[in-house]
Amino acid sequence: MKRFIAICLGALAIPLLAQTDRHTYTSADGAVQFKYSPALIHCTRGPVRPGANVGWIEDSCLSQADLCDDDATKGTTIACFAYPNDKFKDKPQFSAAVFFVGLVPVAKTQETCLDAAQEWLVHDSRATKINGISARLFHTSDAWMSGGESGEIYRVFHADKCYELGIQEVETSTGGLDEGTFQEYTTQDAAEVDATLRLCLDSFKFLK
Repeated sequence: MKRFIAICLGALAIPLLAQTDRHTYTSADGAVQFKYSPALIHCTRGPVRPGANVGWIEDSCLSQADLCDDDATKGTTIACFAYPNDKFKDKPQFSAAVFFVGLVPVAKTQETCLDAAQEWLVHDSRATKINGISARLFHTSDAWMSGGESGEIYRVFHADKCYELGIQEVETSTGGLDEGTFQEYTTQDAAEVDATLRLCLDSFKFLK
């Protein structure tokens, strides 16, 4: 909780380039749109790499955890934008962080759309709004021996379709590294990453 509060406060104090210089993403079908920082990397598809479940080309879009895809619901990714991991190349605790938008074809009704997938590890959920749009927010997490993933997944039922938006962050354990051989991934770093990705979420809107 203390770190969460510090991240929120830190985000308010960061003079991000993304706050004044934004690009616009519009989906291929013209249905959704959001703003994003030019510092983010637009993830693109390619051949599936060994050990990866999703064929993203860019290193920043890859992790031990699935990024921008929801295998639990067989969702279809519309857009995926990642924070450049080379910015923290000397801070191995940071692994990856992304914002994504997708469709969940198996959720045909509002009731099924706004319900958590059985495979998710959900800590809490609540009704919320994204840029004035009614949504359901799920705080989720996953963990493995060398690290873990935390995220916010938002579900929105719009025009008879189930949309899924999310912010996912993956960290790697530094317990096996010698002290002094790496730099710390700070609360300020985490706040910058979170604020940059949240600009995408907060500007999301439907065009039709």
